[in-house]
Amino acid sequence: MTNSINFFTTRVSPWGHMGVVCDDTTLLRIDVKPRLDELHLFLLEYYPSMEYSGRLKLIADEVIHLIHHPAYDIQLPYRLEGTVFQEKVWQAILTIPLGAVKTYQDIAQEIGHRRAVRAVGTACGANPLPFIVPCHRVVGSSGKLGGFGLGVEFKKELLAKEGITHFL
Repeated sequence: MTNSINFFTTRVSPWGHMGVVCDDTTLLRIDVKPRLDELHLFLLEYYPSMEYSGRLKLIADEVIHLIHHPAYDIQLPYRLEGTVFQEKVWQAILTIPLGAVKTYQDIAQEIGHRRAVRAVGTACGANPLPFIVPCHRVVGSSGKLGGFGLGVEFKKELLAKEGITHFL
């Protein structure tokens, strides 16, 4: 959460209403909610001083393009804001290549907290930049999908777009 003024825009996407929040130069958050009013209230919890900006529609369109085409190399500057632990998790997830998955256990071990498997899942759920930080590529050790902040069906769809179909 920040006290500075941020800018937001919304787009209707195939998955619901998508909102993006940026400061003057940097992408801070992407969220998708089924209803526009729900999205707006959710974003206001994190960014109470935000103003609408139509110029961000191009950024939202680029994120939608990334979702449809996961190999797309998005070139938006972004900033991850979270706890030290969350940021370690997100940085580890950024190393998972397109078309691959790792388990929550793998990530916990990589960041030096091998017993923090559930905390890794919680950090995934707090990811402010889904699609940029591909938490959908993190799955359960038992071969199950695990959760996803935007819904398990959406997680399956994202993985399928990357050629990972054994979870369908």
